[in-house]
Amino acid sequence: MEKIKTAFIGVGYRGKQLLQLLQTFPVFEVVAVADPGIEGVDISGVTCYNDGDDDYLNMLDRHKPELVFVTSPWQFHVRHAVQCVKRQCHVALEIKGGLYLGEYQPLVELAEQGKCRVYPLENTLFRRDTLAICNMVNAGLFGEIIYMRGGYRHDLRALLLDDAGNIGHRGKTESVWRSKFYQCENGDLYPTHGLAPLCMIAGINRTDYFQSLISFASKPAGLLQRIKDLHGDTSVRITMGDIISTQIKTEKGILISLIHDTTLPRPRSLDFEIQGTKAIWQGDNCRIYVE
Repeated sequence: MEKIKTAFIGVGYRGKQLLQLLQTFPVFEVVAVADPGIEGVDISGVTCYNDGDDDYLNMLDRHKPELVFVTSPWQFHVRHAVQCVKRQCHVALEIKGGLYLGEYQPLVELAEQGKCRVYPLENTLFRRDTLAICNMVNAGLFGEIIYMRGGYRHDLRALLLDDAGNIGHRGKTESVWRSKFYQCENGDLYPTHGLAPLCMIAGINRTDYFQSLISFASKPAGLLQRIKDLHGDTSVRITMGDIISTQIKTEKGILISLIHDTTLPRPRSLDFEIQGTKAIWQGDNCRIYVE
């Protein structure tokens, strides 16, 4: 069996999960990983590059992998992916990717010029329920799609805060970098969990495209309340609203609602709903109604 020479940039929480998964498939040969904070991580038989933030470039040049998994913190995704594509490496890009409008464009253009592929790793695309609904929509069971809803509704307070209520101090976890977004940004930080399956189901970016969007944010109170309850500090600055609601309209007139909801008590939810002229599916309640 011909193996795919594979490398990793970033082996934190998500990177370790993917690395362990790949090591169960004989087709992938993981030759190296790069992460400046890799001390103490046991990855037997794999060369580790941890001499500063740019040591991943040495890894790419020396090992010349065919495929690179980019699982670094969000703000580095595009930068790391661009360097991979410049070296003719295919890229598996962990969920988040770009942060700003137009940030992806240089990566897209480079990939097209070099005939490299950039694969976004959005796991919600492969849920059995979303794949089933996608098949039903393609078969015409839902008629014409009118409205869709999805979201990232996941209480992250235990990740963003440590047990004493300090933000960004949950050991060597993504809390260290992820929590900073809650102190300097205000928007939907993680839209793809809810949005990607909706795009797949409705054919967006294939037969339909986004026309306009608008977002609203509630006040920030959830994290502040938890911090106050744990150690009484009321001086911490939080800019991220507890609820971010985004409304999107496509060129064909489909309305999409997205919710980002990560700092209030709640059970985990992707909040899926697909409504057409002939049927409706509500994911959280496992309900489908066909006329």
